[in-house]
Amino acid sequence: QSLHEVWAAWLAALPNPVWRIVDTVRGVYPNAIAVVDLAAALGVSPTTGSFNNNISFAASAGLIERRPGRMLVATKLLFPEGLL
Repeated sequence: QSLHEVWAAWLAALPNPVWRIVDTVRGVYPNAIAVVDLAAALGVSPTTGSFNNNISFAASAGLIERRPGRMLVATKLLFPEGLL
């Protein structure tokens, strides 16, 4: 299994708005991204309930991790050991 196959499986399993969040956070890995910067990259408001619910969905699934200062980072579920 390749890294791209792992990402394709998540793409198929997640609702599109959640995948867009995960994909954007994944794109800056191993760095974190501020929630306001993520929202700007996606063209949404960082204060909407749906945006924050989608972040919570991705975090609950273990795909992103919340960091202090409203920062988000991708987890190892998106970068399994041996596929980097």
